[in-house]
Amino acid sequence: MIGLLAPGSQLAAAAENDRSVSGVVSLPAGAPAEWLGAVQVSAQPVSGPGYKSVWVDPATGTYSLTDLAPGSYRIQFSVNQVWDGSGFSRPNLVSEYYDDATDWNSAAVVDVSGASASSIDAQLATGRTISGRVTLPEGSDPAWLSAISVNASAPTSGSGYAQVDPATGAYSITGLAPGAYQVHFSVGTFWGGSTSVKPNLVSEYYDDTTDWTTATPVDVSTGDKSGIDAALEQGRSITGTVSLPAGAPSEWLNSVSVSASAVNESMVGGLSARPDSTTGEYTLTGLAPGAYQVAFRVMTVMPGAEPPNLVDEYYDNARTISAATPVDITSADESGINATLESGRSISGTVSLPADAPEEWMQAARVSVMTPDGEYLSYGDNTKIDTTTGAYTLSRLPAGDFVVYFSASSYYDGTQWTYPDLAPEYYDDAANRDDATVVSTTSGNAAGIDAALAHGAGIDLDLDASALLGTGSGIGISITDLDGNVLTSYGDPLPEDGHYPITMGNLTPGGYRIAVTTMSWDEQTSTSTLESAQFLRFGSATSIQLTAGHTETGQVTARAADSTISGNIHAEGFATTGNVLGSALPYEKLDGNWTRIPEVHFDTTQNGDTPYSLTVPSGTYTIGYETDYSPATTPVQEQWWNGKNTLAAADPITLTTGQTRTDINGTIQPTGDLLVERTAGVDRYATSAAVSAATFDPGTPVAYLANGTKFPDALSGAAAAGHLGGPVLLTQENEIPGLVAQELKRLHPDKIIVLGSDASITDNVLTQAKTYASVVERTAGVDRYATSAAVSAATFDPGTPVAYLANGTKFPDALSGAAAAGHLGGP
Repeated sequence: MIGLLAPGSQLAAAAENDRSVSGVVSLPAGAPAEWLGAVQVSAQPVSGPGYKSVWVDPATGTYSLTDLAPGSYRIQFSVNQVWDGSGFSRPNLVSEYYDDATDWNSAAVVDVSGASASSIDAQLATGRTISGRVTLPEGSDPAWLSAISVNASAPTSGSGYAQVDPATGAYSITGLAPGAYQVHFSVGTFWGGSTSVKPNLVSEYYDDTTDWTTATPVDVSTGDKSGIDAALEQGRSITGTVSLPAGAPSEWLNSVSVSASAVNESMVGGLSARPDSTTGEYTLTGLAPGAYQVAFRVMTVMPGAEPPNLVDEYYDNARTISAATPVDITSADESGINATLESGRSISGTVSLPADAPEEWMQAARVSVMTPDGEYLSYGDNTKIDTTTGAYTLSRLPAGDFVVYFSASSYYDGTQWTYPDLAPEYYDDAANRDDATVVSTTSGNAAGIDAALAHGAGIDLDLDASALLGTGSGIGISITDLDGNVLTSYGDPLPEDGHYPITMGNLTPGGYRIAVTTMSWDEQTSTSTLESAQFLRFGSATSIQLTAGHTETGQVTARAADSTISGNIHAEGFATTGNVLGSALPYEKLDGNWTRIPEVHFDTTQNGDTPYSLTVPSGTYTIGYETDYSPATTPVQEQWWNGKNTLAAADPITLTTGQTRTDINGTIQPTGDLLVERTAGVDRYATSAAVSAATFDPGTPVAYLANGTKFPDALSGAAAAGHLGGPVLLTQENEIPGLVAQELKRLHPDKIIVLGSDASITDNVLTQAKTYASVVERTAGVDRYATSAAVSAATFDPGTPVAYLANGTKFPDALSGAAAAGHLGGP
């Protein structure tokens, strides 16, 4: 079969697994020839693995990407820095994709399925420039200019960065593609001779706003723009004193961090400070006028160290951000914002195994604590069980009511990782959280919270999904308990023979349901569309009953999904759109009760009508128009079919084989002002910096750098970063973007770990990274799989509570598990 190539390319004979893409990169007329040394070419697979990159020949501009797997690629020509004899500088050239595109989505696809491709050329264009001058408030220290950088970003035109001249305040951002850019003047830190100094200045966007959404775009579509100036304003401050409990060691203050976040924005603000280790006094500066929530948090100073036995809190003596008292600095600075931290309480007990269980199973036993409504609490590495005695202690807890959960993870038996046959349970011997006995620390520590774990049950079924062939390219499985709690969800491409395994172990004996979904995948937009959903039947039963120590085997068959429900979700009255406002959620009538089909939701992000459609087997259904997936914190009026205010009152939709029901419509609307939170930057690099700034304080033990265009390396490091207490920041292949560099300055991490080989991130980035940390290391393997193993080996010890496995070519599954893995302490 002959593959289709972009216009003008030539076909060349190639071995079945040895394709190449080659061409010539040309510079604009009059450009210095040495600029070719800054150009790198990469082949980025439309889907799946296989990323490759090479530098162009600095003398001829030729390149050849070899050893490519057959398939479709987008080719990117990236302009990096080049050594000019005295330092690194970036040529005034515009990076682009083949064929003359500035973003991934509009790039021409080069197909080497049948043969290699040549003449994939690029004629780089001279970049546009944004320039201006930054001025300081009257009376400011002129050295403050050393801490200011300027970033220009556009959704589809890339980004550019420049440091302000410390003598004049002038800046010039070059290499920009024609387009409209948001220009951000960012205040970082500078070296004051003995310590890092952060000026008391407010970062802002052009023209004179602190909000990205109200920034004035700078349009260089028709030419360069000068005079894009900024007169920075002096910041407001919040000051106070942090006090320790009587008798607490004074050095505990070294582990305390104070942060301020704007009300209704990110939970942990990017502006933070450490209290004075002697007096406990702190100062937060550089704040824009407004109302802030102030958090007092205990941090782990060194990896593996136990944090002080202190409880986190918000001002004024609040345990949650919703209960915090805002500090308003709209008109003036605020002082006396004090906190007296409390000593933590503990929950302790003993875990025992079944009489016939191997002793080594205790290595896999785990204990966790959550609030009665299911919010997990994690306070450092204090949840391990003594493998000899089974004793455990959960510490750093506030006074209150909690639910304790006992479970088992995998352990290393000397030759392989093994998952013991133990059923999870809640205290006291409850199968689900609703039936758990609440443990109180209101009167002091709680002891004797014991658990005798029992053998679990399992599922190992062969699903015959032949009836679903043709309804999509992928299949998803969700196993739930009878209360609808999802215990596991996973998916893969739908096998051609229609047979797919359903497996899960360590289940508490009882009843379970299994839901199956199919979906289609659009490679051009990298989006999936849900096609069908159903609960499986086990004979005439809608659930499967499991007994202790027994694994259910055999075959179960999916029903044909040949009936359809469709309609519109109507949203009205929302002041802010763009995030999920509400969703259409399907329910099926099972055993006389409405049961929601898990992992199925159709979302709307704007006022007006949003269509949805779902195919299902014949049965009785209803639809809820709800806000389960919305970040809104203000009450929203939900609805169930047909215009009912509760699920119990919803009307049934009975479908016979092959029947279609249309106009199953419903409405959602706010009952008050809608509050929406967003953490974002102008591009993926700025977003990674914003997330880091909203989460981590200066002095983090580690920061990871990953290529912003290759998801596997970043995902391999995500759990490790969360476990060690640092961020994953995105970088370009040969240059650290400006906002990321500023965030590294602010963080001042003990160590920077670069993820991936020099094919992902060049040594030039390592050189730049040494500006921000005394230790810079690279963790990499020969491919994405080996890199994930290398990161795990460098971070986690044997006996981790959990390890997640995700398909190395499909980032959504890995992304879904990354935060959970870091939270639970595994890779």
